[in-house]
Order: sequence, then C-alpha cells, then structure tokens
Amino acid sequence: MKRLTIIDGNSLLFRAYYASAYSGPSIMRTKDGIPTNAIYIFSNMIVRVLSEITEGDGVMVAFDTGKKTFRHDQLESYKAQRKKAPDELIQQMSIARALLKALGIYTIELDGFEADDIAGSAANTAHKQGIEAILYTSDRDFLQL
Repeated sequence: MKRLTIIDGNSLLFRAYYASAYSGPSIMRTKDGIPTNAIYIFSNMIVRVLSEITEGDGVMVAFDTGKKTFRHDQLESYKAQRKKAPDELIQQMSIARALLKALGIYTIELDGFEADDIAGSAANTAHKQGIEAILYTSDRDFLQL
C-alpha cells in the first residue's frame, strides 16, 4: 500500500445532515418516511473521495460508537454540553455503514475511542511504515494531527 485514505465517518455524516436538514416534512425521505438527506450527500462525498483512490491505495472509515470514551472517565464534563444528535440523523447511521459495506470499504469503530482517536492511530501507524496518510474530516480535532 502506498497511500491510506482515512475518513471520519461521523464528521462527514454530520456535515451531510446539517447541510441538507430542513425542519419538518421537507427533509428528503423514502416513500416509507425514512430520512435520507444525509445519506444522499454522504454517498456523494464518498464517491468523490473514491475517485481520488488509485490501485494499491487503502481506504478506511472510522466511526464513533456513541458510547462513553476513556476521556469521559478522565473528565466527567467531557462533551457534557453537547446536544444529542437528531433522531433523523441517527436513523441514517446504520444506512451509512451498510452503504460502505456494500462498497467494500473497511469500517472500524471501537468502544472507548472516538473516530479521531482511531484515525490518528491509523495515520501514525501508516506514517511509521512509510505510507502516506490522507485524512478526510471536518472535525477540528484533526488539526492536532
């Protein structure tokens, strides 16, 4: 592998949702009422990323589990003020994972860790092996990497 593309799945999915979330019935849905606005934009983002992949490159998508992490154990107030994700977005999380699986894209999520922890570790490991790591995210925590 000459290059590893690491995608922060939560970040891109949240970004896709809020870029297209309109209150009320105008949000994009299936005929059964399942919201699809975030999935539509997320899938376009993924296709754009995949168009930059060349033979021999690796791709992975890291997700948060939604459970508490080791940081919550260290600091009770960690993300305490953060609002819960909208139900319409939560409903699309499993669809996003299924989409990535259908595309044959490796996904990873680990209890106790956030997606940026996983992505940072993967990028560090790749770097140590002489592999270029490319990160796709809108999370400002990644600026530390």
